Amino acid sequence: MKNIKALIKPAIKDTWFNTFYMKNKRKKYIDSVRSKFNYENKPSIICSNGIGGIIYDNLGLEFLSPTTYLWMTNKDLIKFVKNIREYVAEDLIDNGNLEEYPTGKLNDITLYFNHDHSFYEAKNKWNVRREKLDFNNLYIMMGDSGLSYEDLRGLSSLPCKKLIVFTARKYPELAYTFQLKKYEKESSVGQFAVRNFDGFRDFEKEFDYVNWLNE
Repeated sequence: MKNIKALIKPAIKDTWFNTFYMKNKRKKYIDSVRSKFNYENKPSIICSNGIGGIIYDNLGLEFLSPTTYLWMTNKDLIKFVKNIREYVAEDLIDNGNLEEYPTGKLNDITLYFNHDHSFYEAKNKWNVRREKLDFNNLYIMMGDSGLSYEDLRGLSSLPCKKLIVFTARKYPELAYTFQLKKYEKESSVGQFAVRNFDGFRDFEKEFDYVNWLNE
């Protein structure tokens, strides 16, 4: 029964998202964010989930980062960013499948390619997109899941142009954190890059990423 419910819910959401009402609602949103974005900026968005790919798609931008439409733990993302040139130069190794999708290894970091059907497909995308990285224009996006307060404080030293960490709690002393109010009663944020029934992701509803990229 649990497996049947897991199959039915995505099917219902897909049907709903493809209605004229929802497509029109989404189009208005896309037109709005694109009208405000400064297209002179070509950001390389490094992230621990699919948020980078979503933002690139929303703004109609080329994918200038290999971390689009995949996921890794936030701990691994921190390691990756701290030594990004070394990790990007590593050869991506097949690490077997997790459920239906492939995973890969970059030295001691595990990447989960949940939008790809094979490791061959995932590796090709990774190799193409890593060549487009602009190390001088890195925008880091992540959540607070699995991170302690000391981890959050230590992020101020990450080598990047801008950093945003979505958190369940307020940290006014950490300027790069942004509380997602939906999760204020939780210990950490949930799946803030997953589309809800209203057609929008949590971060799209609460965070002005266009202004963040423009500044």
